[in-house]
Amino acid sequence: MKVWKLGDTIHSSPTVVAAPQERYDVIYGDTTYTDYFKKYKDRRQVVYVGANDGMLHAFNGGFYHRGDDPATTASNEVEHGWFTTTASGVTNTPPLGDELWGFIPQELLPHLRWLTQGDYTHVYYVDLKPKVTDARIFTPDAAHPNGWGTILIGGFRLGGSCGNCPAGDAPPMSVTADFDNNAGTPDTTRTFYSAYFVLDITDPEQDPTLLWSFSQADVGLTTNYPTVVRVNPSTKPKTDNSIAKWFITFGTGPTSYDADSAQASQMFALEMSKPWSLGSSLVVSTFPTGDATSFMGDVISLDADLDYRVDTLYQGNVINNGSNPDWAGKLYRLTTGDPTDSDTFG
Repeated sequence: MKVWKLGDTIHSSPTVVAAPQERYDVIYGDTTYTDYFKKYKDRRQVVYVGANDGMLHAFNGGFYHRGDDPATTASNEVEHGWFTTTASGVTNTPPLGDELWGFIPQELLPHLRWLTQGDYTHVYYVDLKPKVTDARIFTPDAAHPNGWGTILIGGFRLGGSCGNCPAGDAPPMSVTADFDNNAGTPDTTRTFYSAYFVLDITDPEQDPTLLWSFSQADVGLTTNYPTVVRVNPSTKPKTDNSIAKWFITFGTGPTSYDADSAQASQMFALEMSKPWSLGSSLVVSTFPTGDATSFMGDVISLDADLDYRVDTLYQGNVINNGSNPDWAGKLYRLTTGDPTDSDTFG
């Protein structure tokens, strides 16, 4: 029997994805969500977890059935459910716990060589807890009823590199290669940074689709747990999606492994444009705090009046006061306003 070693998991808590969970139809009366929920309410359960071997892993959790297992006969057994490896209409039947696939973000490819070195100690790779949610951002098709789907947002936490990270603490890594796979053009140089990536995991019977990844020099290490928000003008019915927009929001991380920062913190809002396609451009808005040597914590969103429009984002930061041993911090509030463009947030 061949044993495949799994990289260590430290901060990327395993996340189970089964039936769609957001229930926008129940909370907001959005009936377009109901078709999507019905299609996937009995889908395969998958356990997603990032590991410090450079991969996001997906493991088979099988199909859950409520109630008593008819295969058991003991009268004194109390059962609340059981799992099977197959279901109606499913042709793929891997054993429970089997790995379905692994995904290596491109931004980590230059770092993988450290795993083969004899003096390797420990390096972080895909160490952020996966963020999973439903969003109506897809072109409607058989797999995405009314444009709904399930997305997974991953990050590296202290993995990867950043533009202001010093030597010994994830400095930028540049690679010169034939990235366009064209021998007739000169090789180009790319610099790889810590990133957030987004996968379409709507249908677990299909391979995931990479929607996009985002990185740039001033993001720092991707330690933030992101959130997804929906905005829509108040002049529109709350379930109207004709000009509604969905955003992923997060903030800058530290620029060293000991949580120092050599840059001012800022908040980011990335528009998840409709229709999404691989390689499509991203609309990015930034909101600087002006606090030197700082980084942001996790972001919280609030829909105060439950009108299906996020009103406010709250995010704190950590400020390193240099020679002062006492750290400081602030709490920031970002309001979305009535328009749907992120450049009007403030």
